[in-house]
Amino acid sequence: MRPSKIRVAKYEHSATSKWVVEGLRNNAGKRSRRFFRTKAEADHFARDALAEQRQFASSSTALPADLRLSAINCAKKLKPYGKTLEQATDALIKSLKVVPTKLSINQLVSEYLETKRSKGLSASHIRDITNRFNIFVGAFDSRPLSELTTSGIEAWLRKYEGQNHNNYLQRLTSLFNYAVKRGYLASNPVGPIERVKLTDKEVEILTVEQTTQFLNALPDKARPYFTIGAFAGLRPREIERLEWSDVQLSEGFIRVRAKVAKTASNRLVDIQPNLKAWLSPHAKPSGPVNPPNLRRIRLAAQQKSGLQRWPQDGLRHSFASYHLAHFRNINDLATQMGHTDTKLIFRHYRSVVSKDEAARFWKIAP
Repeated sequence: MRPSKIRVAKYEHSATSKWVVEGLRNNAGKRSRRFFRTKAEADHFARDALAEQRQFASSSTALPADLRLSAINCAKKLKPYGKTLEQATDALIKSLKVVPTKLSINQLVSEYLETKRSKGLSASHIRDITNRFNIFVGAFDSRPLSELTTSGIEAWLRKYEGQNHNNYLQRLTSLFNYAVKRGYLASNPVGPIERVKLTDKEVEILTVEQTTQFLNALPDKARPYFTIGAFAGLRPREIERLEWSDVQLSEGFIRVRAKVAKTASNRLVDIQPNLKAWLSPHAKPSGPVNPPNLRRIRLAAQQKSGLQRWPQDGLRHSFASYHLAHFRNINDLATQMGHTDTKLIFRHYRSVVSKDEAARFWKIAP
């Protein structure tokens, strides 16, 4: 293909673009033109286009006909996706740079968990991801990473519903992102898998009677943990990491430090009068608030109090519901719970309990 002659000409058919650069060719090899408001702009563009044509003329004319035809065909195939030949080439090179490996999913999980443990993450977090990955490894045995497919993982995930599905997807996304960064995979196989849409469900809380009976069925050593959950609304993992030195009974607040909080930020939570009555007999100058054998203690107290089922996050949900109904301050409640805004509180806790029930709740004392 002979190079076209690039020239600047006057253009009479536009009120704004009075000059045109002719003799250009687009990526498909077809003739094209560019329009400009002034002759200076057109001359500048034409000079650059001519220099580029001279620079690449020799190499482009030296290309074999079949290679030129291949480039044109590839450009046409990429056009519906808005991608260029250079972008396609870069993506292919990136995939070719992935180190060929026979690493199995079992080996990847072991390596990934080791890096997580070395970062000092909480025991509960490590326990959660370990349990989930063990189930995943059990389903996919010890097959190489190269054999894992998006469709295969998606089919496995279908047996998990709602938030559990999304939790598995989140953990697997992190796992395979790690594999991509290490060069074990060219792309994340769970990347195209979408989270399931969750429908809002009414939160489950303990009634005043259930709360009273359950707390009174607890041994003394466990009452601080559960009463802080019920009357201060701390998350279970926050209470598990809480120290008695942060429970300031005389000042009337619990300090939830950044290293303890889910949101990694400090906050102060009010100690209501009934919570102070529960905590005072058991307060210590230091040491963990969390007792050993917590699950066993809870199950025994449930059986003793006749509580058939333990609602998920039941104490924290109870705190929020009764607090909003009694104190009527949604902004203060969001701050106490460690939320960044009031959206979740407004969505889940509005009109859950009556004002009379709330008044009774905040009078539950030992």
